[in-house]
Amino acid sequence: IEVHKAAMSVSDWRSKAQKGSLPSMPSQGKVLTVDIPNAESNFTARKAMIYLPPAALSDRPPALPVMELLAGQPGSPSRLIDAGNIAATMNAYAAKHDGLAPIVLVPDQNGEATHNSLCADTTQGNAETYLTTDVVNWAKKMLPVAKSARMWAMGGFSQGGTCTTQLVPRHPEIYGAMLPVDGELKPTNGSVGKMVQEYFAGDRKAYDEQVPVNAIASSGTSEQALFTGAGERDKESISNMRTIAAAARKAGMEVTELIVPGAGHDWHAVQAVWRPGLDWFGERTGLGEMAKSLKEYPQVEVLQ
Repeated sequence: IEVHKAAMSVSDWRSKAQKGSLPSMPSQGKVLTVDIPNAESNFTARKAMIYLPPAALSDRPPALPVMELLAGQPGSPSRLIDAGNIAATMNAYAAKHDGLAPIVLVPDQNGEATHNSLCADTTQGNAETYLTTDVVNWAKKMLPVAKSARMWAMGGFSQGGTCTTQLVPRHPEIYGAMLPVDGELKPTNGSVGKMVQEYFAGDRKAYDEQVPVNAIASSGTSEQALFTGAGERDKESISNMRTIAAAARKAGMEVTELIVPGAGHDWHAVQAVWRPGLDWFGERTGLGEMAKSLKEYPQVEVLQ
């Protein structure tokens, strides 16, 4: 597939749409499997998957916002695309917004299904550098993506949600929003003592810096926003969400917390949260206004 460099802004695209002078584009977006080079990190990742909306496939695409989304562990990029219903959700959004939707990057943060990288740079691989440098540099070079942090979000399910709340506050120059679902309070693979030894060569401070509430307190900014959710039956994830949301509010972030009635630690919760999350991120990045309030979405309840 030939993908062209960005030729205009999202607002230019929208004004062309009003005049009926958009470049030609397919009616649906495309999901592709790609190898993202690990030039800076040397991290051994499986192939990534990406979703390109119709606008990205035109010969004069706009500079589009990006959602970098992470599966749980065990999991894989294809699992996130399939179980997250990404293509159908994005295509439905694009159909209502003149072919516009975020470009979705789904990199592999763990290297293999049974491994947990903790999404950090450790003795077991530089996952953080891979996700925040290699993946980002590749996308900015190869795809019609916007460059500013406000136009970039990270999101994820379970361990991918934990990675989101670790990495976004640590990289405010790259990401402006986070959309975690059913995440944990801290990177987790065995006891803290065991992780400090096995991943951080005994450096407790290096581990503590990866704990989301610490990352938010030390480098999160009021320019960033948190849009988060948890399944109603997943009491631990609800508690985790509330703790992280409180830290985000303290850092001055705009925060939305959703509960998904009837869902647990599962992909139903993810889909239910990301549907309004996509509309919210689309409004935040200029793709289109939210047509209804969060209270009007059928599968979620808003926590105050």
